[in-house]
Amino acid sequence: MNGTRRIGTHHGVRSTVWAVASLSVVLLSAPVRAGSDGPAPWDADRARAMFARSGPVDSVGLSPVWALAVRDSGRSVEVLKNRFRDSAFSVGFPLDSVVLRRFTVRGSREKGEEMVLDAGVAVLSVRMDGDLDTTAIRWAPQPQTASEPRPFAGVGPIPHDGSQYCLSADGKSLLVLRLMPHAVNVWGETGSFGLFDFFDVSQPRRPRRIGPTLEADGPLDNGVVSADGSRIAVQILLPARAGWRGSRVVAFERKGSRLSAPRVVVPRTTTRGLHLKGEFLFVGMQRPPMHVFVMATTETISVFDLGRQE
Repeated sequence: MNGTRRIGTHHGVRSTVWAVASLSVVLLSAPVRAGSDGPAPWDADRARAMFARSGPVDSVGLSPVWALAVRDSGRSVEVLKNRFRDSAFSVGFPLDSVVLRRFTVRGSREKGEEMVLDAGVAVLSVRMDGDLDTTAIRWAPQPQTASEPRPFAGVGPIPHDGSQYCLSADGKSLLVLRLMPHAVNVWGETGSFGLFDFFDVSQPRRPRRIGPTLEADGPLDNGVVSADGSRIAVQILLPARAGWRGSRVVAFERKGSRLSAPRVVVPRTTTRGLHLKGEFLFVGMQRPPMHVFVMATTETISVFDLGRQE
């Protein structure tokens, strides 16, 4: 693939760039009737609310242990924070490199022109102490990535209408996102609300549910599962007067046959992309295979240590 593609659709949702267009959904409105934390009587999915009625308790989130920003209109980067240099920080940087992405759109529908997306990628080597080998960016065409895995759709309790199916690297855990199937949430409020389910698929013919279906307090935008299935993270869109003002990043830890309570990692960000490596969550980067939804030019990458209590 030469890094250029025509903009199309994927499972009924149009691929897009964050700054160009947002998902066309109904903005959240005032409550229309009281509800409970689920399952609601009208909810065929028997979902439960991700957060309590009052919403997320944590409005601060976690502090990143490492952060990078793209500078000079995409020509260089700067490391803004690096805890991996600290002698008290006993572990090295979790990856040997980070991936930057750049997307530009050519053409205009208003002028009757075909819209074409140019995609570029750059890989920057990172040393164990979190420092970079170079701060200069060398862009290359984005290589073609594998298709999103969907072999489990509709098997046993696994939803057949998922928007994203995220399989762990060991092939034993599956995160299924439905971006915004609910127009009424478990509290009886109208709007657009996403659902996610988590499964143990170590026995592919007999997938086992890990916890109930959870309903987010807005549309889901993206998700990721760690290589061993011990952690998952999702991005929930935050509504604005028109469109979206970013997303909230929330993480969960698997505890046997259930999930932990949600942990707000980032209360609000306009950065897209999630990647888990052990207990470290990268926000702003996502390694292949890339979901078509995650098509946003890299501005920042932040790393959060989910194993640390703050």
